Amino acid sequence: MAGFHTFAAGEYLTAASINTYIMPQAVMVFAGTAARDAALGTAVRTEGMVAYIGGGSATYFDGSNWQEWP
Repeated sequence: MAGFHTFAAGEYLTAASINTYIMPQAVMVFAGTAARDAALGTAVRTEGMVAYIGGGSATYFDGSNWQEWP
């Protein structure tokens, strides 16, 4: 499950840490919604994810569907 983690000096950064803490907190950039959906599939979508869609719009995942950012 995604969450927040404060990394300590000297702590190893693992793939699991990147996937669990860093990736869900990033704003991902895609050329369009089809590119977003193809890249993310259904398995990795997590409530709260944000995606910038080329052309100036942003979307967020509400746990079930992608919604336009107000």
